[in-house]
Amino acid sequence: MRTVLNKLVGKIRERRGKRRSDAPNGPGGTEMLQAILDTNVDALAVHDAARTDTGPSVILKPIVRPGPTEAGWFGGKPMLPTDVAWPEIDGVPLNFLAQIDLTKVPTNIWSGLGPRNGHLVFFNHPRGCGGKVLHVSGNLSLRSADVPIPHHRLNHDDSGPTPRFPYFNRFAVSAIENEGQLPAQTLSTRLRRDKELLDFGKPEHRPFDTASLGFLIERISADIDMRLAQCDHQIKGGLQEKAMTTVLSIQDEAIKTRKAFDAAAHAVQTQSFDLDRVSCFIEDISALSLTGLNVTHGAGGKVVDIEPAAVMLVDPEKSDCANMYLFMLDEHLFQCFVEDRDALAPPQRDRIERKCVDMADTELGGMSHAPHGFIYTPHGRGSPNEVLLELPSSRLNGWVWGDAYTLVFLINRRALKRGKFDKMELDITN
Repeated sequence: MRTVLNKLVGKIRERRGKRRSDAPNGPGGTEMLQAILDTNVDALAVHDAARTDTGPSVILKPIVRPGPTEAGWFGGKPMLPTDVAWPEIDGVPLNFLAQIDLTKVPTNIWSGLGPRNGHLVFFNHPRGCGGKVLHVSGNLSLRSADVPIPHHRLNHDDSGPTPRFPYFNRFAVSAIENEGQLPAQTLSTRLRRDKELLDFGKPEHRPFDTASLGFLIERISADIDMRLAQCDHQIKGGLQEKAMTTVLSIQDEAIKTRKAFDAAAHAVQTQSFDLDRVSCFIEDISALSLTGLNVTHGAGGKVVDIEPAAVMLVDPEKSDCANMYLFMLDEHLFQCFVEDRDALAPPQRDRIERKCVDMADTELGGMSHAPHGFIYTPHGRGSPNEVLLELPSSRLNGWVWGDAYTLVFLINRRALKRGKFDKMELDITN
């Protein structure tokens, strides 16, 4: 995309150099088109200069494991003075996004302008692109407000259950000195999926609470239902005697497995969650089989033969439930982690921390740099504006901007110098 734009800019510049003196004498439409082209060419030039700028900037990296010095946080709730009202736009309370401790950022960013005491607190509109930035200091206390569910919440669904407030996951961030543009950003709307097989010998793969036990039971039950449905479909379709005998045998085994599994599931679910009982449940169901069907089709798609395929009920290599269970386990682990990481046992916490560290390496915020993608407001040293903050679409924090781009807070240098943060602009890259 950038290559195409650069070629277009080159052609426009060439034509502008040849024809600019003639433009005022042309029709009004030609003058307007020329002005639009001139503006876009100039904007692209400023943005290209900003991207190659090697000046000082800051990487704001989410902290997953304790260690780095905290310079603020993304998501969660802000800390504000008690006498500062929660910001609104046209009577609509805004979403809190980030709070940055200005004493923890380098003094040479933003061309050396702006305050270096207190905090900058960033908000945006739950339904649009408007926002506000507050500069606060002194005695601060944790605050919240009744804010509408934001449309930019990842996996937003007005028809679903009302999510908890705050709507965005809280992660502390560290401030890392940088030069020029930030490293490349990526967004994974799902947790990283390792190429791994289900292994109940690993504590991190085992159910650790009532919900994760329910996921395992749900997925195995679905596998049994699918096998029974496959048998029923083949029987109703009409089979030769040998194939019919095979299917009936597989169906009979699946029915017995269903009864044994349901009994084991009922026993473990009707009692309070206990890891020892879960271990016994896993041992019991691991001994059950769920034979598959290898179907051979002939002319016209007609079934000519069916051979049994030996599969255990919980088979890491052949069972569909294994991969889906691990996926559901990780999604649940993530929610438990962002709500109360200390409540997780070490095997579960270590598992989800490893995945979150990978996301934190690419879901990086920034200050005083060239944003990823393109925005129409000029920024950088060749413009009158500075980038106050860039927030990437983030699986960790649970927000998405446009088609998974970044949200950018910009401010005019003169306003920044005077601390007039009400003069900032908000944009989404494309």
